[in-house]
Amino acid sequence: ARHAPAGAMMRDVGPDHIRSYMHARVSQGKANESDPSNGTVRKRHAIVKMLFSWAEENNFVDENSAEAVSKPKKEKKEKTFFKTEEDLEKVLRAIDAYRKEREGKPGEMPHHGWLKNMICVAVGTGLRRGELLNLRWRDVDLDPAGEGPPGRLVVRSREDFKPKNGDERTVPFGRRYALKTLQKMQDAREPAPEDPVFVQKHGVQPHPNTVTIRFKDYVCMTDLPYREESCFHTT
Repeated sequence: ARHAPAGAMMRDVGPDHIRSYMHARVSQGKANESDPSNGTVRKRHAIVKMLFSWAEENNFVDENSAEAVSKPKKEKKEKTFFKTEEDLEKVLRAIDAYRKEREGKPGEMPHHGWLKNMICVAVGTGLRRGELLNLRWRDVDLDPAGEGPPGRLVVRSREDFKPKNGDERTVPFGRRYALKTLQKMQDAREPAPEDPVFVQKHGVQPHPNTVTIRFKDYVCMTDLPYREESCFHTT
């Protein structure tokens, strides 16, 4: 609506209005304002095209104006990763800052400590989103016997989950984030061996899409230069 004339009906929206929306700056007017990435422009085009397809089917418009707008070709880019510990800390601080901002306001308070925990363990182990959500406490060994640094995880196959390449494996804690985070989680919950490691409020497991969306939301609240291209595997 912001990119169409005031009071415009759907029939009044043309290709130029759609292009204006597709290429609008991200976080406009804020400190982290930036040009949209290729992926964002492509996503906006897909959303508008889907909206006008629905409108055409229901006789709200005579034609799909988005079909007259070219969709940018997908760019081939290198995968992005947290470059430094400070990059990681920026995202963790964004989660805390959003919760603080919501204090005293209407609506449910965000409880995204579970996401902070997932991010820290992902950074410390290199596990993917599905592998983290599949973890049970019996897969976590915080004090293994023998020499060497403590801490390792076992990535297992289950009836509804197969690890990447289908191989079960043992993963040592490569960085302090994972071990400290899991120790703190275990002390707070005293979980049973078959309990999922990562749960939301009331013990409900997060949906994979919830992890992806929430992570992206918080990364976009930072000033990281690659925030538009980031995904959970950025960890």
